[in-house]
Amino acid sequence: MFRIIYIKESEKLSLKLDSLLIDNNNNEYSIPLEDIDTIMLENNKCILTSKLICKLMEYKINFIVCNDKMMPTGMMLPYQQHSRGTKVILNQISWTKETKDFLWDIIIENKIRNQRKTLELFNKTKKVIDKLKEYEELVDNGDSSNKEGHAAKIYFNEMFGKDFIRFDNDPVNSALNYGYTILRANICRVVVAYGLIPNLGINHRNEFNNYNLADDIIEVYRPIVDMWVYKNMIHKTFLSREDRMSLINLLNGTIEIGNTTQTLTNSFQKYLNGILGFIETGDLGRLVFPKIETFKEYEL
Repeated sequence: MFRIIYIKESEKLSLKLDSLLIDNNNNEYSIPLEDIDTIMLENNKCILTSKLICKLMEYKINFIVCNDKMMPTGMMLPYQQHSRGTKVILNQISWTKETKDFLWDIIIENKIRNQRKTLELFNKTKKVIDKLKEYEELVDNGDSSNKEGHAAKIYFNEMFGKDFIRFDNDPVNSALNYGYTILRANICRVVVAYGLIPNLGINHRNEFNNYNLADDIIEVYRPIVDMWVYKNMIHKTFLSREDRMSLINLLNGTIEIGNTTQTLTNSFQKYLNGILGFIETGDLGRLVFPKIETFKEYEL
């Protein structure tokens, strides 16, 4: 299993013999780059060398930086790492609206399904669960009737209470935002590794968003973060360092997808590969979706 490196205190990060060298008050720690999956940097006073940054991109390591409130604000991704990048991009540009609308229909069906399964896991109100089942079955082409939005409203109210408002400034929303950002950053890396342009999405098309495609991919995975937040943040007053580390560690959990059990990070690849296979061939059998009820956290 690749390592996820969380750096809270360090004066300098540099490169030494294809290893990450962490300098903390004259104490040095070295970690081989080939062992690293993701680096999360929370210290905004830390110095990075350009040689290290180049090597991180060469090794396709996801590098995430946080602001002074410990919230992820950006990431670095390798550029044009795919051997047939131009061909992949031309294919992506040619995706038809009909294909994308049909695909989005199926994605939203599976997102609502995973939300429904999440409520079932926590023995939530049967009436709400049944309503989500109804929305799941009524999603139309491209979700033109916005069953996704209707489902989200009753789902979040059932999970976190009738007074819960998404994007409020509270510990639950802070944890949701942090967890979603971690998943999104790692999905972005997979998107780039496949040679795709992350700006060009299936349904998301915000001109100010550089990661529209990642925001399409993440939809079916969001309930993983929701489950963790429900179990750990309901009665807390702030998002602690230990909480942030636990959210990062979700990447090491396992989930069933396409009749196999994968780490969460590997499942992103399998999921995206299925989408690309469907777009290329039209074969619905190529599509595979994560089963949220099978997710198991990795024990530290």
